[in-house]
Amino acid sequence: AVAGGKQLLGKINSARKNFPMKIFLLLLGFYTANALATILGQTGDWDVLVAGIVVAAIEGIGMLMYKKPSSSMFSGKLQSFVVFMNFWKAGV
Repeated sequence: AVAGGKQLLGKINSARKNFPMKIFLLLLGFYTANALATILGQTGDWDVLVAGIVVAAIEGIGMLMYKKPSSSMFSGKLQSFVVFMNFWKAGV
């Protein structure tokens, strides 16, 4: 029971790491989605193009986030940037 409590406490502490930045990026994603829908959707000409670009960006971020970590390209700062972009993507 003590080991389970320590594991739970460790998971809670790891989730709290950079929590304000995660919330900020999630809200920034919501703002980005609303801005794209409002500003670019006014004319109607850009809808399909912007939707394609957004889908490509979201799929690219997902590919970087969830691929196997065997690549040496995933160093500390790049990996944290991809994780932050994943939180932004969750908002979109």
